[in-house]
Amino acid sequence: MKKQKVQAKINLEALAGGAFAEKLNEALMQVAENIQNPNTEATTKRQITVNIKATPHKC
Repeated sequence: MKKQKVQAKINLEALAGGAFAEKLNEALMQVAENIQNPNTEATTKRQITVNIKATPHKC
């Protein structure tokens, strides 16, 4: 079977019915709140980890 080149643009706002963008926005807001918290070190690096699983459909 010959490989086909995929040229598709993925809209992150539409990924998982918009749930991806919503969850990412929530995580970014939590980071911003944490940075503004006077009980946390402002210069500490924060990280958001994203895992995406793709399940192909049989054609």
